[in-house]
Amino acid sequence: EEVAPIGGKKGSDSDSENEAIPDWWSNACMQDAQQTDESISVIYTALQNNTGRPELEDVYKWPPMARTLWYYWSRLIRKGILCYRWEDLDGTGARWAQVIPEKYRHGEFLKRHVDWYGKHRTSEEVIELMEREVYWPRWQIDVQVWTRACTECPRGRREYRKPPKPPDLKPRR
Repeated sequence: EEVAPIGGKKGSDSDSENEAIPDWWSNACMQDAQQTDESISVIYTALQNNTGRPELEDVYKWPPMARTLWYYWSRLIRKGILCYRWEDLDGTGARWAQVIPEKYRHGEFLKRHVDWYGKHRTSEEVIELMEREVYWPRWQIDVQVWTRACTECPRGRREYRKPPKPPDLKPRR
């Protein structure tokens, strides 16, 4: 049984930083992308080798993203794909989110930031959509930064408005 693919737009396999993962990707495609990604390939390989959790001294040589994932060792991997296990607070259930290779992260954000009608969602709305399907360390911070940096978002939205300047009050004599 394959892990359900995450959504995306069909497109070319360019190295664009805005590239999203296509709908038609199989588990094998995701495995290849995770194995070749510089930030997560080390942890992927360590999990696939099934030799147990590496010692902390070895982990210090890894890229920062892989070191962060190492802390969640028991919550990673599902059916050959690097996934993160989200557990419900009450302990009644869990769901799996795919760990996204670095070159696809911004594209996955954009796919959820702009809806079919061209409406730009707030960072809270994007986070709510993304937490069901994708994961990478510090992803919520990335979403907030990318949302604030969006040049096409309406300026009238509360999170984009600059606070008004206080009035220039001079004391009376």
